[in-house]
Amino acid sequence: MILSTILLAGVVSGSTHPISLVKRADSTDNNATLAAHTTHYIPVVNLTIGTPGVNVQASLDFLSGDTLVEDVKAPAFAGYTFQANRSQTLVKGQNVQYGLPLLNRTLNANVAHDKLALDGWSSDNSSFLLLETTDSYGDLAPFSASLGLGYRSQHIDPVWKSWTKPQLGLHLKRTNATGWTSTVLIAGGREIAPTPETNNIGSISIGSSAPGLGGKAHNVSVNTTDNGEWLIECSKVQMSGQERALSLPKSEISVMPSMEGIWLPPVVIDNLMAGIEGANKWNVSQRVSAGTRWTLPCNSSAQLTFGLGGKDFVLDAADWMVEVPASDGDVVAADSGKCAALLFETPEGANARLGLAFLRTVYSVWDFATPSIAFAALEQDGDRLYNGSWKDAAPAQLSSVPITTTGAEFAEATRKDTGGAQPRMWSSAIVATALLSVVLL
Repeated sequence: MILSTILLAGVVSGSTHPISLVKRADSTDNNATLAAHTTHYIPVVNLTIGTPGVNVQASLDFLSGDTLVEDVKAPAFAGYTFQANRSQTLVKGQNVQYGLPLLNRTLNANVAHDKLALDGWSSDNSSFLLLETTDSYGDLAPFSASLGLGYRSQHIDPVWKSWTKPQLGLHLKRTNATGWTSTVLIAGGREIAPTPETNNIGSISIGSSAPGLGGKAHNVSVNTTDNGEWLIECSKVQMSGQERALSLPKSEISVMPSMEGIWLPPVVIDNLMAGIEGANKWNVSQRVSAGTRWTLPCNSSAQLTFGLGGKDFVLDAADWMVEVPASDGDVVAADSGKCAALLFETPEGANARLGLAFLRTVYSVWDFATPSIAFAALEQDGDRLYNGSWKDAAPAQLSSVPITTTGAEFAEATRKDTGGAQPRMWSSAIVATALLSVVLL
């Protein structure tokens, strides 16, 4: 990978637009749509489509350069969804097959042209893929569009090709959730979710960095992939207090704003959590993914470090864990009142991924032409924002007893396995058996 230092303030100024967080559809259907394959909160921007303009929320899609707009037929949703027959300037073109990035699915689409606008930026003849649906919620639910911000497209030119500079700045605030809510579900049990400050939680800057967020940043080149992932060099992963850092199988990690937490191979998570006093490992059911979750004391000061492109980026404990509300023991059972690590197990064969838990600690500039990503560590501007819910971190059914009582016991078990040596770090044998290639939930 190529490492260089750039000055964000030197990027030509462009337009800045507020972004919000919106909850994706929640589904465990194996044949479910794209919405079911991203974790629950995702950055969105307000987009105006057609003439007269219809305001919709468009998710930010960094995997594909194709902008998608869904033609929702259901009249009940006309107030906040795009309906093609209401635009006087829509022009349809040829029908195509669109393959969803990272998913073994294709959608029928039409190459259409119409006006797209954000506050301060507009194009009277933008190309996008028009998806038709006959049900209440389509493939992009609950949105009507996704803004294609990937470096690779299938059928149309990405919107960034019309910008003065093919760059986008992404800023997510480190502000706190406003509180917790608990809702009794009809089927029984309880759904626990925070009420995050979802409006104006950050901004995107088109063709520039955001004014006032300038400074030195490290630019890391991207290894391009056929499915559009932004793979960057990751030389190490390390928890504070550990003498040795861990390494990932391919020394790469995917940067993915459409996901909330941090996704790592199971053995890496286990080794990171080993030695944290009071940490517990649990079996969980299939809400986001089957596997295990870790809980730990909320007063932990453990810092998580990623070596990206030759520079270390440090996450404080509050960046990578979320409090479990003690009042809702129905769900969290014996570990209520603790915090859950926002560290999720990668599915077999998947790349490790850095989601919003990491991205809210940096200001990032995405260069689509190179492609590359520049990161500048942000100073704290208030408490952190957890962009999700407890059920995302630990689904409704925990095992009755933890798999390991403490992280220290896990460390002791690994010492026994290695004849008294230090806990196992990534070895070539583990790499060969624990992680293969690329799949998304």
